[in-house]
Amino acid sequence: MKKTAVCLGISLAFKLLCARLNVETIVARGFSLEPGCTTYERHAWNIVRSGESAAHVDVTWDMCLSKSQSIIRYDYFFLPDLEAMRDHQYVGYPICRQLKSTYFERTGTQFDSIDKLGTYVKRGIEQAKKDKFSNSIHFQFKMKNRKETKNEIYDYIREIIRSSLSRSYTWTAGTNDTQSVFLYSVEFT
Repeated sequence: MKKTAVCLGISLAFKLLCARLNVETIVARGFSLEPGCTTYERHAWNIVRSGESAAHVDVTWDMCLSKSQSIIRYDYFFLPDLEAMRDHQYVGYPICRQLKSTYFERTGTQFDSIDKLGTYVKRGIEQAKKDKFSNSIHFQFKMKNRKETKNEIYDYIREIIRSSLSRSYTWTAGTNDTQSVFLYSVEFT
C-alpha cells in the first residue's frame, strides 16, 4: 500500500472502517464539483445508514479541504440530500432526509442569523483569553439560509476579533461557498 487513493479508494476504505464498526454504509457514485471548482467530474462518496434514515459522507472533499487549511474539516459529514445536491449529482440511492445530524448541527456551530454567529465568536475569544497557553483560535461554522454575503460575514467576524483582542494576531479565513461553511483561524503573535 502506498497510502494514496482517489475518491473511490477513499470511499471503499471508509466503507471498510464502517463495516468494522457495524455501521451500514454504501459507496455512492455520481458527479461532483470539487470545492472551489466549476466543472462536474466523476466522483464517489458514501451514504451511511443511521437508524431508519441515511446521510451523505464525502471523506474525499473533507480531506482535500483539511489538507489545504491544516485543520480537520467536516463540510461533507452527514449531509441530507438537499445539502449534498448543492455540489453532488446522483440517482438511484436511498433518500437522505434532514435529521439535524450534520457535524455543524450536532456541535451547535450552524447558525441561521449573524447575531447568533457573533455570540459564538465572542464566546470563543473569551475562552481563548482565559487560556494563557493558547496561541490560536479556530472558528469553523455553517451559515444556514444566510442573507449576508461572504464579505459581509468576513467583515463582521474581523470587527469582532479586532475589538475583542488587545494582543497582536494574524488571521486567515476560508470558505466553502457551495456548502456555506466558513473557517477562521486566529494566531496570536
